[in-house]
Amino acid sequence: MTAIQADDLSRARDLLTRLIKRNPRKAEYWLWMSAVVDSVRERKYCLKQAYKIDPENKETKKGLIILGELPIDEQMVIPPKKLVRDWQKDLRKEYLTRFKPPSLKDFFTAKRVLIGLGATILVLALVSLGIFAPSLRITRQATSTPIILSTFRPPAALQQTLAATPTVLTPTEAGPTPLWMLLEETFTPTPLYVNTPHPRTEAFKAGMRAFEKEEWDDVITYMEQAADVEPDSPDIYYYTGEAYRHKEYDLQAIKSYNQALNRDSNFAPAFLGLGKTYLYEMDQWESARDNFKLAIKNDPQILEAYLELALLSLNQNNGEAALEYVDEAQDVGLESPFLPLYRAQALLLLEEPEQALKNALLANELDPTHLNSYRVLGQAYLAAGEIGEALDILTIYLAHEKYDGEAYTWLGLAYETRGQQSLALDAYTKAIKLDNKQPTAYLQRGLIYFERDEIEKAKSDLLRSIGLDKHSFVANMTLGQAYLLLEDDGNAYQKFSECEAYAESDEDWAQIYYWRAQALENLDGMTNVARKNWSNLLKLPEESYPKEWKKVAEERLNRVATFTRTPTLTRTITPTRTRTLTRTPTPRPSSTPRP
Repeated sequence: MTAIQADDLSRARDLLTRLIKRNPRKAEYWLWMSAVVDSVRERKYCLKQAYKIDPENKETKKGLIILGELPIDEQMVIPPKKLVRDWQKDLRKEYLTRFKPPSLKDFFTAKRVLIGLGATILVLALVSLGIFAPSLRITRQATSTPIILSTFRPPAALQQTLAATPTVLTPTEAGPTPLWMLLEETFTPTPLYVNTPHPRTEAFKAGMRAFEKEEWDDVITYMEQAADVEPDSPDIYYYTGEAYRHKEYDLQAIKSYNQALNRDSNFAPAFLGLGKTYLYEMDQWESARDNFKLAIKNDPQILEAYLELALLSLNQNNGEAALEYVDEAQDVGLESPFLPLYRAQALLLLEEPEQALKNALLANELDPTHLNSYRVLGQAYLAAGEIGEALDILTIYLAHEKYDGEAYTWLGLAYETRGQQSLALDAYTKAIKLDNKQPTAYLQRGLIYFERDEIEKAKSDLLRSIGLDKHSFVANMTLGQAYLLLEDDGNAYQKFSECEAYAESDEDWAQIYYWRAQALENLDGMTNVARKNWSNLLKLPEESYPKEWKKVAEERLNRVATFTRTPTLTRTITPTRTRTLTRTPTPRPSSTPRP
């Protein structure tokens, strides 16, 4: 409080983050933190955390109302200060002279009341000041990022009240300080698993101090000295292996871990170290998995082995296996915010967005300092259809992690769902610039170009998307339509035919028959094949295609003469957009082509 009163917000943030780290369930800390963070989105986050813990707190509710996050409560709107005329002042003086001055007891009672009232007003003032003051910072930051942050505007019913107490804004040169950068990580997945006392040698103690400082060369030197004194201690060789692994000397690391196992064949940390080396340094996934399982077999309480197995399964898009490892860890009583985090990612792979969101929120609540939890939370909000929350979380995440191409793709999907195509296009372009191996980014940008009649650009993006994921029905179908518009009927026919392998519904088959028939009509000698496609369309359930298509098909079948090219493509239906959020899209199962 002293730091805030002295306008030393940096010091206030530091002290508040320490308090939050000690007790993240105390609403008061989050409320005060909302008054000293730099960005509106982080202010919303802090106030929402406070509201989640204590939904009856009036100051928290007022802050969320001012930010437009809660509906206006007429009982909480502060009326404008009443104007006092000169004659009213004189009358007040005369009135006061008729009463004796308050006693000393009354004075101290009033003082305590005023102090409490002053603290409440200070909270509201800081929250209000924090809401408006950062607008200058946000405007300045927008020049360095393609994502535009909208300027905050208070609800209309509060504008008059706020205008009654104007605030002088002072620009600041300090950039945004993210909450998770202010806090040290509350949890760590890799505590020092082995810390055996070695009273006979100072070298081991020196090696452990170097290990904590990540001074790997010193770790190796000191541990080799310790091994000369205590050659039968497996943990000495384990830490030597860890130092080599961090230096990316994989063969030396494996040798050291095996030396540890030679001293103790059941030494679980050595199996964990071997697994990490095989996985991260040598890309040998199966060997890594085997060693992680051996670590668990020798010590069921070794948390990190479960986490590594779950993460390995997630990287292989195996959500079911990842869930099994998370469940096993929890069954033996292990706790970590990474368990609900990995569970959320697994549930996203299994297309269970509601449960994924529940676990992502839990992971973020258990450790609000872990940046990746915001990434997964934004992804889960998007998958669950909560677009506003997804935009808030993803924008905060990308403000501090600017090189995550996949997250920019999710941001583009969120903007596009809201109908903000220009912002979506910028986000997809940024995603592709950062990572040109994303089929979804190319596909979604191509679809936007197609809708804008920029057909050549659409074709280019769709070709790139199919090159990365040839199993996308939407990409192949839209590319066929682009070829049709460009009067490239041969390639259009080929693309529509390739869609047969990826069709999953009557609606998909209706699109194939409808568009392929139009391409065939413009190819020499293919009139009868075109008629067969029109007939197949009419055999499908009528609810699987628009009524206009039925009229077109019947008209074409009634014509005897050779069809002439249709000058413009009838866009009766827009291909369904993909919302796949998995890291690597899973190939769709092939369906049997209809006769």
